[in-house]
Amino acid sequence: VDGNVTTGGDPNILAITPDGARLYEGNYTAGTVVDIAIATDTITKTLSLPKGQLGSAPAPNALALTPDDCQLYVNDYENNQLDVIGLSTDTVTATPIVGATGDPFGMSVTPDSAYVYSPNYYDSTVSVVSTATNTVTATVATAQIGSNPYAVLVTPVRYWYELQAGHGVWRSSASTAVSTTLGWNQGGWQ
Repeated sequence: VDGNVTTGGDPNILAITPDGARLYEGNYTAGTVVDIAIATDTITKTLSLPKGQLGSAPAPNALALTPDDCQLYVNDYENNQLDVIGLSTDTVTATPIVGATGDPFGMSVTPDSAYVYSPNYYDSTVSVVSTATNTVTATVATAQIGSNPYAVLVTPVRYWYELQAGHGVWRSSASTAVSTTLGWNQGGWQ
């Protein structure tokens, strides 16, 4: 241990930018995301997340950074939404709604930074969010991913993506039903 950074709240999730310069930390009870400069171990900004679409205080419980180092996606557990933070300004730029009744948990981003996959535990779906528009472009149903997905993983395969759902020790098999060939129908699910 080189040192400590005190951020407050309930720090429970971390994400490091691909260039290794910044560490983002989500604080569940404080409803904030903290930007930490790794070289100096100092907080450069504390972002207060907006009040959610369901009226609850924000409760970040998962982070996903796009590999192109442009956007940070924050799951808001209490409000069925993602808070999208533009990394160039450290401000919330969008709040797409994910899942009708599903608390979003762990997320995954495609290697080309085009889509974010957000599992919705309670309604047993996975929302596919376009990073270009920050809107849900598709919803993967229970038949394709199983019930109560807790987290998803996009495999970094060159020509297709696969989803795998899990909760506790249970894991679904990787689903070919939601694989898509890159280049001509990215994220289109056909």
